[in-house]
Amino acid sequence: LYVVGVLTAVDTLAEKFEETITWQERAGFALEAARDGVWDWNTKTNDVYYSPRFISLLGYTPEEFPPTLDAWLVRIHKEDLEKTRLQQLTYINSPERGDLFESLYRFLAADGSYRWFLSRGKIVERDENGRARRIVGLHTDVTDLRAAQDNLTVLLNHDSLTNLHSRLYFDQAFKNLSRDDDPIAVIYVDVDTLKVVNDSLGHDAGDRLLVIAADLLRSV
Repeated sequence: LYVVGVLTAVDTLAEKFEETITWQERAGFALEAARDGVWDWNTKTNDVYYSPRFISLLGYTPEEFPPTLDAWLVRIHKEDLEKTRLQQLTYINSPERGDLFESLYRFLAADGSYRWFLSRGKIVERDENGRARRIVGLHTDVTDLRAAQDNLTVLLNHDSLTNLHSRLYFDQAFKNLSRDDDPIAVIYVDVDTLKVVNDSLGHDAGDRLLVIAADLLRSV
């Protein structure tokens, strides 16, 4: 008696399909360029999908890296394992914390070295009790970035000439002191006649004098 329908041109459907394929290709290219690996975790069964990109980043074969949670856990550095597990469990069991989380840890590669990874996850499904049922995310190799950060910290905290701690390090250490710390004494040391040495023998000689003074300080 009454019929309702939709008329859609075939070429429009083809265009939509082409757009979808293009978006998927772009996403794939972006992940490959960013050195990211995709993971998809079913918390009920503990089955985890690890993308071939993630497995190959670490030098493993699919046979060496089965799709289980334990395959990931046993390769986290022991000093980072408890913190990483606790952080994830907090988000899994606590809906009030939100559905997005990230963690930074060292991960064992196939060659025996540890690499720094940043894992970002999003909880996409929770059960009736609010516990996460499915989580998807990315593993990103940040080893080079971490090394650059560590090098920058060393540069900021040390004088490049004498390798003594810098004024920045001293100021930060001073701020971190509390009233509960043991009594602290600060000794100021001045290198006499440094200006005379610089003016008469040159700044290279003055630099050598500072290095000798620094070595003497370290020796006592």
